[in-house]
Amino acid sequence: VGSGLLPSIVAIGLIGCALYLIATNLVRKPRPKLIEFGDWITDRRRLLRVAIAVLGTASFIPFLDVIGFPVLSIVVLLAFLLSLRVAPLTAVLVAVGASLAIHTLFSKIFLVPLPWGLLQSVAW
Repeated sequence: VGSGLLPSIVAIGLIGCALYLIATNLVRKPRPKLIEFGDWITDRRRLLRVAIAVLGTASFIPFLDVIGFPVLSIVVLLAFLLSLRVAPLTAVLVAVGASLAIHTLFSKIFLVPLPWGLLQSVAW
């Protein structure tokens, strides 16, 4: 028993579930299209939300060290919350609170330092 036991059990379970879904889908008739887009594909607001989620997450790769986790996560989370039509004050409070809580959790509890970037002078 080692550190890889639980991930291996989860992986085996996911593989089993995937095989079950594939098998039941192959038996079922008529066969659906390989790719079928719903009505959401024509909704600009939904596409904007998808773009914010994907591009916001991808922006962490090149900009995390330069800008820092607190600032970058606040900006991405704020953009996403505002696209969901959350009230601006609530969006700002949630974005700042969640970002600082996540940063503190990783830094103090998990002992995984996240980059401060622009806020290095106020790092705790």
